Amino acid sequence: MEKYTYKGLVTQDDFNVRFGFCQSRIAIGYTQEEASFLMGKHPYFYGEHEEMRDGTKLAESEKTLLCSVFKTQLSSPINFERDEFGYDYKRIIKGEREEKQGAYHYTLNHPWLIRIEKGDNVIKKNFPITYRELPFRLETQQQQEALALFDEAVNWLLRISFFQYPQSPLQIYERIRLTHHNPILRPRYLKEVLYRLIAENCFQMKTINGSIHYTTSI
Repeated sequence: MEKYTYKGLVTQDDFNVRFGFCQSRIAIGYTQEEASFLMGKHPYFYGEHEEMRDGTKLAESEKTLLCSVFKTQLSSPINFERDEFGYDYKRIIKGEREEKQGAYHYTLNHPWLIRIEKGDNVIKKNFPITYRELPFRLETQQQQEALALFDEAVNWLLRISFFQYPQSPLQIYERIRLTHHNPILRPRYLKEVLYRLIAENCFQMKTINGSIHYTTSI
């Protein structure tokens, strides 16, 4: 498959935080679009941030929200040697993604030295950062089961007036996961059910502090 390439202009600290969120996303098993949905953002919001698109910078409140989405703490996982041009100097980062044998393989080319501690010695070396992502895939029957479970759960929340007050996607997802522990209940299927019920006028979307919420209130 043809490689997908991207690039961005970021500081060392900003890159490290973005990479930390990327690793947390992969660890919890969400796609970029699922992360955007749980944040209450448009489908490409998180992906544009992870891929360092121009002008994509998270507010502190959005970083806190992402930590809640990924069930993690804010981290800077790579032990870089401090950029010789200073904290605020932006550098070009080039990334590529290739699908091989059912997994996404990533390579990030950057200009910085990485510190590697071996005993009493510290090696400082520049090399590409590589990692992989195993996509979470369901068979058609499992997808239908996930949609049915979410449909039942959301309709139950409607009956108990859970949506009387605006609820964020993350609040809805976590409320359902309290009583449903099936691993097939992925955020993408909750989104599909919510959008269908909106089309049926069961509730509506409201934007609160820049994030989408769902409610039966007008």
